[in-house]
This record gives sequence, C-alpha cells and structure tokens, in this order.
Amino acid sequence: MRIKNSTCQALFFASIFFLVSLYVFPYFTGGDQFGYRSFYEGVSALSLFDAFDFYMNSLGTMEPGYFVFVFIFSSIFDKDFIFSTVNFLFAYLGFLWLVRSRVSRWIVVLLCFNFYFFVLLFSAERLKFSILFFLCGVYCFGFFRYFFWIGSIFVHVQVVSLLVSAQSSRFLMFLKSLSRGAAGFDFFVLMIALLVLVAIFIILREHISSKFYFYYALAGGYQGLFKPVFFTLLAVIYAKGKWAEALVAGLPIILLAFFVGSDRVTIISYFVFMYYGLNFRRGLNLAVISSSVYFAVKGVIFLSNIIRFGDGFALSASG
Repeated sequence: MRIKNSTCQALFFASIFFLVSLYVFPYFTGGDQFGYRSFYEGVSALSLFDAFDFYMNSLGTMEPGYFVFVFIFSSIFDKDFIFSTVNFLFAYLGFLWLVRSRVSRWIVVLLCFNFYFFVLLFSAERLKFSILFFLCGVYCFGFFRYFFWIGSIFVHVQVVSLLVSAQSSRFLMFLKSLSRGAAGFDFFVLMIALLVLVAIFIILREHISSKFYFYYALAGGYQGLFKPVFFTLLAVIYAKGKWAEALVAGLPIILLAFFVGSDRVTIISYFVFMYYGLNFRRGLNLAVISSSVYFAVKGVIFLSNIIRFGDGFALSASG
C-alpha cells in the first residue's frame, strides 16, 4: 500500500515529538504537571466515584473526558509514555494539516519550536486533549465528526470557542440563505448545533458558572481584550477574500476573553490568526514570520525552563 508523502512527513515530525516528549516529561514535575501527576498516580487505586471526587479536588474541574481517559489508562501505562503517545497523535494531525496546506518548510521548522505548541504538549494537558478531539473531528465525516467535536467539549469546555469559530463560514452561508428567504437546511443545522450546545452547558452548568465567576473576578473585563482583538485583526487582514469569515471566527473568542481574561483564550485566537496567515503565501508573510520567530524564542526558553526548573513558566511566574 502506497503511503502519501504528506502522511510520511507528518509521521516524521510526530515521531520527533514523541521522542522529545519522552525525554522532557520526566523533568516537568512542577506547575500544571504537579496536579496532573498527582491525579494520574493516585486515581488508579480508587473506586469510580471516589476517583471523580479526587479529580475535582485535584484539578478543579468537572469535565469528564480527561477523567475517563486517565481512569482507564493510569493502571496500564506510565503517564509520561501515554501522554507522549497523545503528543504523537496531536503533532501528527497538526503537521498533516501544515503539509497538506503547503506551508513553507521554513515556517514549519519555526513552528516546531513554537511557544503555544509547547504549552499544549507539556503544560495545558486537558486543553491539548480537547483540541486533539477537535482535530480528529476535522479529519472525519458524518457521525464521527460530531462525535469527536462533542467529545472535545466534555474534555475542556473552553474548546467551544474554537468549535464556534470553525463554523464561521457555515454561519455566513446561513445569513446569505436567510437574506434570500431560503434558509431551510442551514437553519435546521444551526438549530441542532445550538440545542446540542445548550444541552452540554446545562450538564456542565455548575462547573461553567463557577469558572466564569472566578476568572471574571481574576482577569475579566476590557483589559483582557487586547491580544484576542490583535490576533483577530491580523486574521482579517490575511484572510483577504474571507475577511468576514475571519471576523466572525474571532468575535466569539473576543467575547469569551471579556469574561475570563486573555490568558485563557489567547492561544485559541492565535490559532485562528495562524489558520488564515499560513494560508496566505504559504506562511511567508510579515505577521506569520515575525510572530513565529518571536514564539520560537519563547518556546526554546519554555523548554529550557522545564529541564532546568521543572516548570516551563518558572521564570515568568517569579519575574
């Protein structure tokens, strides 16, 4: 069976990050990984209900997706190995998109050191797992696509902003159909999606409301809008003929940033910008190159901090 060249390239990059993860993870014992490690190492000896209580107390969350995964595999695999495997899958799907989109190899190399990429690989474990589900949905069709997308919300509810942004083109098509008085099927799809989201929010309402109150008091308000607005403007600029789509994609993230602060959602707005920026001249443009160089430097520092101090944010947290 002949394997496509894009698949081989993506497998190559993913294999590198699998090996890098196996090397780096043992060093990461502080910061976010302290809670994740404590939960992973302690959950296997507990019953299902006691384990979920332990999960809520350890990580301060109620989304069941990550919990189910760890509860099943914690007694079978070492944590560093299983999440290095997750990193392999995450990197494979990400780099597969880059290769198929014909992004410049120079940009791809820079992205290998990207700060936000490293944050997902080694620090933001639940968000990474959630985005992995989202990416699986992108490459699937029909029922399986919606299975993975709904599953991603039950891993980390923050991914709703990414899901909504990803449907910006469908939303614009709905508006066009509505203006012509022929919004039958598009309206049906939109209503189904909204009903599913409402159902999920009802199920997770206690967790979502507590998080909103906490983060709004901590970092919410207008001060959290600068970075998401900045990346959204860049997305609009580089989207060219799809500027309205890019704007609609960025608005939900800006709205979310007002309530929870930029630290929680900037990574999503950055991904939206890069989606459009990387598709413009294969990523060989000023905004993508300059931001990729900047975040590559930050990424190297982040990785160095993990190895030196056991936490990628060690120096930034203290200074």
